[in-house]
Amino acid sequence: MRHAKPQHRLLVRKSAFAGMCGVRPGRVSQWIAEGKIHGSALVSRGRVEMVDADLAREQLRDSLDVDKRFGLNGLSTNLRGPSDQATLSDSTVEEQIRAEKLRHAQLLTSRLEEEDRARRGVYVAAEKVRGEIALAASDLLSV
Repeated sequence: MRHAKPQHRLLVRKSAFAGMCGVRPGRVSQWIAEGKIHGSALVSRGRVEMVDADLAREQLRDSLDVDKRFGLNGLSTNLRGPSDQATLSDSTVEEQIRAEKLRHAQLLTSRLEEEDRARRGVYVAAEKVRGEIALAASDLLSV
């Protein structure tokens, strides 16, 4: 772990933890099933499974792939705790790397979408269209 374990544990239900992270409750269940949230971050209270929010965030920061956290589907995922919010404006090298990876992923997606549209015929060569229109106009005038 990179942070000392806090004295006070913030125990919340999975749905509340999902809201804190900006994801759906099903995503939290997936993280648990995949072992990305584990051990003492999960506390059973009878039939209800509670999540130690601070510890779970640390585990997710360590285990989630940067590309998935900052890709298009993970843009809204918030793994910052209340104490981390104050340093949100600080630009660290890690944040810059993540931002660059996001920009790279967006550019790659945009390029692949353009290639797909070109392959499906959404785009046409303007010079070729002008030539076809000139031929059609010429044929109309000769009739």
